[in-house]
Amino acid sequence: MKLVILTESLAEITIFSAKDEFIWKLMPDIRGRFLYLELRDKTRQEMRIAQYTEKDNSWKYQSFPWWSSIKGAKEQMLAFQHLNAPQDPSDTEVYVQEMKADTRLWTKSRSHIVNPFFNGLMVKSFANDKEELSLLAWETGKPASFALDTEPQRLFYPSRYHYKDEYFDSLQILIERMVGELAVKQCEYIEREGCIIISYYCMKKPELVNNILVVDSDGEVVYHQPIDKSTNGQVADGTFFVWDKRILFIKDKTHLISLSLV
Repeated sequence: MKLVILTESLAEITIFSAKDEFIWKLMPDIRGRFLYLELRDKTRQEMRIAQYTEKDNSWKYQSFPWWSSIKGAKEQMLAFQHLNAPQDPSDTEVYVQEMKADTRLWTKSRSHIVNPFFNGLMVKSFANDKEELSLLAWETGKPASFALDTEPQRLFYPSRYHYKDEYFDSLQILIERMVGELAVKQCEYIEREGCIIISYYCMKKPELVNNILVVDSDGEVVYHQPIDKSTNGQVADGTFFVWDKRILFIKDKTHLISLSLV
């Protein structure tokens, strides 16, 4: 773990650094008690999940099939979507794995995850040429009812603005005024702890580069860094989120960074 004090109000912490793998995905559990990284080694076609426990600042690793990808997490239960036949993208199944016991809780074939919620997974299933949308309980895979989580919210996600959205123009003007760069394609925006936090894309020939910008309550730029210089021209959703008073994001596909709003 590497700590860098940037200003009186901001510190950068490198929580995790990948060596022979790259970080494919960052996923917090719904209650914000654990963080999960999907790590991939393309050469060996190996996929691992790294579980970070905040309480004791520890990491735990488990291997999973290459064609599985994490889609949601609730505490130590992980929801995966698995591609059974790479040549047929429609042949997918959903399964939930309990990390602590290293046990598969249930599997549903010919299905994919639409959205994870506190009390279940919204899953779309296909049977007899018909689609069925249902909320399935994390623990059992049986039908569940919607319920609200009464615990205090710890996770906060930015709003996304496509270049065709009306508000995108205002963000484009703000970014250009703050750092002199022209934002294109898409931005993600949130205000937390008196700061404006923006993820945006700009062209730095020949690449489309993803950047993080943090502006404090005095209108001063306290953080401005590229976080992905090899986007291959593609934009991504969920490039960062706020966990309590920390901004979390993946940098260069190899580092998990936390900006502590101290």
